[in-house]
Order: sequence, then C-alpha cells, then structure tokens
Amino acid sequence: MAALRASSSTNETMRIRAARSEHASAISSLLGALLASGRRNAPTDTEFVLKHYIRHPERIACTLVFSKDDQLLGFQTLKRAVVGNRHETPEGWGIIGTHLSPNVAPQAVGCRLFGTTRMAAATAGLVDIEAFIDAEDDDVLAYYEKIGLGTWRTAPGVVCKRFSFA
Repeated sequence: MAALRASSSTNETMRIRAARSEHASAISSLLGALLASGRRNAPTDTEFVLKHYIRHPERIACTLVFSKDDQLLGFQTLKRAVVGNRHETPEGWGIIGTHLSPNVAPQAVGCRLFGTTRMAAATAGLVDIEAFIDAEDDDVLAYYEKIGLGTWRTAPGVVCKRFSFA
C-alpha cells in the first residue's frame, strides 16, 4: 500500500500504512521492545499479533507508522466493541489501542496515527471510541488527552478515555 503524503515537516518523515500479514514480525519486534522496557505485559509473538491486531474479526483498522528509512515507529488499532468484550466497552463503540516504540516522541507519532484512525472510525459509523489505559501510565494518559479523549470512567488501576463524534 502506498504511503499517505504528509503535510507538515514532522509528518514528511513519517509514512502511514495499513497493517498486513507481512508486517506481523515488525509489530512483534516493536511489542517486544515495549515488553523489555516495562511498558507492556501482554504477549508479543507474531501469532498473537496476527490474531489480535491484523486479522481480528472486529478490526476496523490497524495502522502503522514508519520512519522515512522504513523503521516501524508504532501502530494503532481500532476494533468495534461487541457484547462481552474484555474492556466492557459499550457495544458498537470503537476500542482504540496505541503502541509506540519506546524510542520515539509519543505525541508526534501518536497524533499522526490518530488522524488516520479517526477517519476510519468515522467511515465505520462509530459514534464513540474508548481507550483502556493503565492508570499509572502518565505518558499514555497525556497522549490520549492531547488527541481529544477525556476520562469518562475508571476502574481499579485503569482509566478509560472516550472520544465522541457527537
């Protein structure tokens, strides 16, 4: 898939692509770096990546951002919430997940990803998107606030942020 043309000088060094099966290894490596840095505790293997991100049955989008030299900087997933989902996100909402390399500036890369994810959510007819975030991850909480998701509910150890198109 061709990269989208960026409009600002920061974005000109980043390229957006839709995730495909051949990206599973690169995504797995990025998740492994997050695990090693203590910012992840879920599986990182390629089978997990394929099942939970690239081929997930409720997937709306899985968007990757690469540097100009083809290094994966991060990815963002958007899935449609179904009854019984593990986050208890209301049915029909979007569930967003952002995974960024520990070596990048989260605000610039994450904001670039959210522009694409937001378009995918609107195209899919979503009215709301929820992020399920570790309450102690100040960087991720700040990122989601910056892109327009406000806190709407909490649970022990978790903050859920919501973006509404309404």
